[in-house]
Amino acid sequence: MKVLLLTSKPIYPVVDGGCFASRQFLKTLLHAGADVRHLTIATDKHPFSESDYPKDIHSATQPKSVYINTAVRPVAALSSLIRGKSYNIRRFFALKMVHLIEETLADFKPECVIFDGLYTTPYLEVIRKSHPGKIFLRSHNAEFKLWKKYADEAKGIKRIYLKKLHRDLKKYECELLSQVDAIFALSSEDITVFQACNPEVKAHLVPVAIETQDQPFVGTTNDFYHVGAMNWLPNIQAVKMLVDVFRNVRKRMPNADLHIAGLKSDTIVKSNEDKGIHVHGFVSDMDAFGKEHGTLVTPILSGSGIRIKILEAMALGKAVITTPTGALGIDYHSQNCLIVAEQPEELEEKMIEILENPHLRQQIGENAFQYIRDHHTIHDISKQVIELLKSE
Repeated sequence: MKVLLLTSKPIYPVVDGGCFASRQFLKTLLHAGADVRHLTIATDKHPFSESDYPKDIHSATQPKSVYINTAVRPVAALSSLIRGKSYNIRRFFALKMVHLIEETLADFKPECVIFDGLYTTPYLEVIRKSHPGKIFLRSHNAEFKLWKKYADEAKGIKRIYLKKLHRDLKKYECELLSQVDAIFALSSEDITVFQACNPEVKAHLVPVAIETQDQPFVGTTNDFYHVGAMNWLPNIQAVKMLVDVFRNVRKRMPNADLHIAGLKSDTIVKSNEDKGIHVHGFVSDMDAFGKEHGTLVTPILSGSGIRIKILEAMALGKAVITTPTGALGIDYHSQNCLIVAEQPEELEEKMIEILENPHLRQQIGENAFQYIRDHHTIHDISKQVIELLKSE
C-alpha cells in the first residue's frame, strides 16, 4: 500500500515525545510493508536536515520539507480572531507546502494520505481536490483540551485571548472529524472526547508501538528522575510541581536525589546538589538515562493523548509515579503497572513509599514491562494499522 505521511515537524532528530510518537508510527507503517513518502513542515523550533534521518529510513521514505515561519504575527492573529478562524492552524499553512503536496500526489499517487497531528490538516482541502483515496488523521491528542487548560490558568487580557483561541480551535477540530475518513487516536479517552464532538466519527484506538528488551532492566539505583522537553507547558508545570514536592521528600529522606533531563530543562530549574537536585539539560539517549536512575516521576497536570516518556520507562521495567492525567491511555487499574497520585501531598507519600520499599518498585516495574509487551508491540499494531487503512 502506498501511503503519504504528513507531519508538522521533522521526525528526526527525536527531541520530544511528539517526534517519538511520529517515528514509531512511521516504523509501524514500514513494518506493515507500506510504501511511504514523508513530507514535513520545518520551523525555527524544529528545523529539518536530511542528515538527521537514518539512512534506511531516508531511503525508504524520501523525506522532503518546507520551512514555515510559525512565529505569532499580531496582524494575522487579530485577523483570525475577528474572522473566527483558528490562528493556531493558520500559522502552519503556506503555498510552498501546497505545491510540494501537489507535486508528490501527482508523482507518487498514494492510495491513502495520513495527517500525523492536527497542524498538518490545513492542507486537507488541497489534497481532497486531487486525491481520490482515503484520508486519515492520526491524532496525538485532543488539542483544544490542552488550550483550554492554558486559558483557564491565564489572567487578564491573555486569558481572554487564549479563551478565544481555544474556542476557535475546538470548532476547527470538531468540524474536522467529519471531513476525514477515520481518526487514529492514541488513547480511548481521546476517542470519548471526539465522539462527544461528533457521535458519528469513526475513531480507532491505535497505540504507540514500543520496543522492549527480552527482560525488564534490573537496576539498583534508588533515586527519582524526570524527562521532558521544557518548551511544552505540561512538562514545565510537571517539573515545577515535582521540585516543590521533592523539597518535602528531601526533608524526610535526606539522601533522596532527583535528576531532571530534557530540552531547556536548565532554563526552568537549576541544579542544587546540596539539596539533591541534578539538572542534566538535553539528553540524547533517554533509555540510557533512564537505566542510570530509579523511579520516573512525572506529575502531568494538563493535556490528553498518552505520555510517551511513561511508556518508554515502562518498557524498561521502571516504576512510574504520575497523575491521573499522566496515566491517560494506560489501563493501570487492572494491571497495577503505575503508581498514581492526584494531589501534591499524595505524590509526596508515594515517593517516600517507593524509596522505603524496593520490592514494590521492582514489582510495579515488572508489571509495567509486561503491560507494554501485551499492548504495544509493533507486530500487532502494524497488522491493525494496515487492516484499518484497507478497510475504511
